[in-house]
Amino acid sequence: DTSNTDIDDQEDGWVYEFEESGASGEYDLTATINITEGAVADGHVQIRAASGASPTLKWTGDFAAITVSGTGYLKIVGMAFSNTTSTSTSCRGVHVEQNGALWMGDCTGTTYDSFLYLVKARKSLVYGCDITTTGAGDGIEINNGRSQTVIQNNEIHNCGGYGIKQNSQLGLEALTVFGNII
Repeated sequence: DTSNTDIDDQEDGWVYEFEESGASGEYDLTATINITEGAVADGHVQIRAASGASPTLKWTGDFAAITVSGTGYLKIVGMAFSNTTSTSTSCRGVHVEQNGALWMGDCTGTTYDSFLYLVKARKSLVYGCDITTTGAGDGIEINNGRSQTVIQNNEIHNCGGYGIKQNSQLGLEALTVFGNII
């Protein structure tokens, strides 16, 4: 079940569809895309591939491609992430913190550090993703998780660290991990 009531009940909010640009379909990022509480006044934020497109967010800097904080909701569908040049532990695909929520599906990612880094995230779902790290990072790292996080049917490989790593000093109200290939 890939539903997440807390996110799915939100209005469409702000939607950004990435079309393919040129033959490569790559978008070069020069800074982090930040999703904060103020971005969700009318619902959650969606970043997705346009119908039939296979876009890639590519960056070379030592930063996360997307950061979600505050009470922001972010839904990412069908996107690819790539940073194979950085050797920094701050080079992540998606970083969710401070009660942000993430609904991520059918994405691919290659980063140096943990591709997906959840800190105090809540009601998040990650499914159907193909994740690789080129350094010592973990595929998915969950720190001080809050509640109702589901990691489901992902393929996580070639990680220098763990495929899925959970660190928690606060305890997890509910972390469900199933159907993953690591």
